[in-house]
Amino acid sequence: MTTNLRRPVALIGLMGAGKSAVARVLGERLGVSVADLDGMIEAIEGCSIAELFERAGEAWFRRRESELLAEALRSGVRIVACGGGVVLDATQRALLRERCLVVWLEVDPAEAARRVTAEHDDPSRVRPLLAGAEPSERLASLLAARAPLYAEAAHVRVATMGRTPEQVADAVLAHLDLERQIGAYEAEAAAAESLADFPVAFAALLGCEARDIAWVMDSLKKVETSLERIEERLNKHV
Repeated sequence: MTTNLRRPVALIGLMGAGKSAVARVLGERLGVSVADLDGMIEAIEGCSIAELFERAGEAWFRRRESELLAEALRSGVRIVACGGGVVLDATQRALLRERCLVVWLEVDPAEAARRVTAEHDDPSRVRPLLAGAEPSERLASLLAARAPLYAEAAHVRVATMGRTPEQVADAVLAHLDLERQIGAYEAEAAAAESLADFPVAFAALLGCEARDIAWVMDSLKKVETSLERIEERLNKHV
């Protein structure tokens, strides 16, 4: 399935929400490019997120994350899996909201902890914000602090509890289809508005009254309707 998205889709949410997995499914389903910001940072820097936090600190990491988000959007990427903390910066929240359809993948902290714990046995791959803490408690604390920021940035919320990445992707695609329908309606409304303004603009061009142009347009519509009826009658006799 290939489609033209009106704007990029950005997935946000707590670590363990499944942003990377859902982004991959969406990319495959839609036939579009995907950027996983955490994966990009690891590939570029040549080490894990945990090692980057330890080596350069969280402040550096957030700046690098912001740079890569802007770079990904400039490059034309259509699906972006954001890091869980991307919403901490007001500028990034505004950028996401303005440039993307932002989807908040919601997850319960206990379920997020289960998913994250199951991901990695390698200590170097442990999420840095979970180091030395009980995962579900730490994630509950993070969610309490970030939930208002996720809500501020998001256009859409999608629950992930009890769903596979494929099922979550289906829910996201349903919202994309709705957005396309709204876009088509807005385009039709804009065209109708332009048509409604046409008599005034055309009358000004010809130096006559708008009602005269409107009368001509109405007459032409009546002629068109009459011709359609005649065509229908002729077709019945063919």
